Formats: sequence, C-alpha cells, structure tokens
Amino acid sequence: MRALQQTSLNGPQDLRLITDAPVPVPGPGEVLIRVTAAGVNFGDLSQAHGTFLGGPQPPYLAGFEAAGEIAATGEAVTGLEPGARVIGVGIGCGAFAEYTVLPAAAVMPVPAGWAAEEALGLVVNWPTALAALRPLGRIAAGQTVLIHAAAGGPARSRSKWPSTTARRSSPPPR
Repeated sequence: MRALQQTSLNGPQDLRLITDAPVPVPGPGEVLIRVTAAGVNFGDLSQAHGTFLGGPQPPYLAGFEAAGEIAATGEAVTGLEPGARVIGVGIGCGAFAEYTVLPAAAVMPVPAGWAAEEALGLVVNWPTALAALRPLGRIAAGQTVLIHAAAGGPARSRSKWPSTTARRSSPPPR
C-alpha cells in the first residue's frame, strides 16, 4: 500500500512516499477504511515537529483524520458495515495512506449529500471552532459573532454553520 511516512521530527519536509506499507488489519472493535480523503491539521504539523504530546515517534505513517469507505470490520463492531462512507480520527492512525484502521467508536457516517472532503471538517475543525466559541469565548444565544479572518479550518467551519445565534457577514455598523 502507498502511504506517507514521517521519517524524523524535523518537520513535514521529511515526509516520504512509501509503496510497500502493509495494509492494516482491523482488530476487535476496529474498522478498516479505504481512504478517499485525509485532512491536514495543526496536529499533523505538531506531530511532524515532535511537539504533539503523546504523538508517534518516527518512522510512522502520518495523518490522523480520514474519510473513506469501510473495507472490513473487526469482531464486535456493530452498526458499521462494509461499504459505508465514514469519517474518523485517531492519533497515529496513518490517515495519509490508502487504508487506515480506526476504533469503531472514533468513526461516524458521512452526512448524506456531503463530499468526503467536506465531512472531514466535522471531526477536528468544527469541534475546535465550537470550543473557541462556547467554553472559551463564552458565547451565548442572541450574541453576535464577528469572524474577521476565516482562513483556517476552524474559522471556515464556523462561517459555514447554520445560524443558531445572531451572525453577521459584514462589519457591524458604526
């Protein structure tokens, strides 16, 4: 299988394409996903530089956010069938590969009508944006939020949410 392997903790410039990685086998409670899209996040860069607490040590298969189709399930997996389109996240899962294994509890279906690339935002970016607004920002219903630089994943995710609180897309009047 083809995969991107991180060969050092000097940063992502030391990612290498390998073509002989073994296809992982799902164990009990795990699913094997044929990866069709993978997210690149701040955590991937942190892992590549060795600053992600508890992150894998090189050499390792990079990537921890994947979308794709379930190819196989391990024992005791219920509610997830081969062929189902899913997204999931797992530290050290090797999402930058043709196949990855994730715990079934870390996987959810791709919402109907969503592309895999769009759904990836649900597992890292959207929770990050929500955490910034709710517990950290203490935003409450009825308040207005100005997102002035929706360039990163969390900000772009928040700018696409249906409005559950007042929201403006332009600067407030003076």
